[in-house]
Amino acid sequence: MQSIFGEFYTGADGKDYFYLPFLKTVYHIPTDDLVTFNAFRHRFVIAFALGAIFYSFFPGDVLLCVFVGALFYALATVAYLKSILPKYVVQKGVREGDLNRAKQNEQQGSLAKTLFVSLAGVLIIAGSFFVSGEMINRMIIIAFGVIVTISGTSSIIGKSK
Repeated sequence: MQSIFGEFYTGADGKDYFYLPFLKTVYHIPTDDLVTFNAFRHRFVIAFALGAIFYSFFPGDVLLCVFVGALFYALATVAYLKSILPKYVVQKGVREGDLNRAKQNEQQGSLAKTLFVSLAGVLIIAGSFFVSGEMINRMIIIAFGVIVTISGTSSIIGKSK
């Protein structure tokens, strides 16, 4: 079982592919475009960070900060689905069982890196209790720590399958 957000795998031909289950589509992302692709793929984290940055400038207007983050996420999602992904389509209408894989569970990155990400998230959450100020500041830091911890933990769980 893979993530609903997609997964990378190596095909039988030795090339790296990205499978997006909710669109049931296989993409081939060239290594030159991988940075841009991953930036759009992690648009939720970037939108959350953008909202937090706006909150640091406008602490009295939480609604504006949430709106800016949500607007960025919506626009980035439209750009991701309409202009980024279509360039790389290899095959549409593919079910998970029909993927032509070279290896069943290719590991992306090392276990030490994913453990480090999880530990960083836990430390962010623990450090939030030492931040003075309003409760909303702590909640933002805790939410960011939870996102970091979940991303590291889900990567560890994905590697162990």
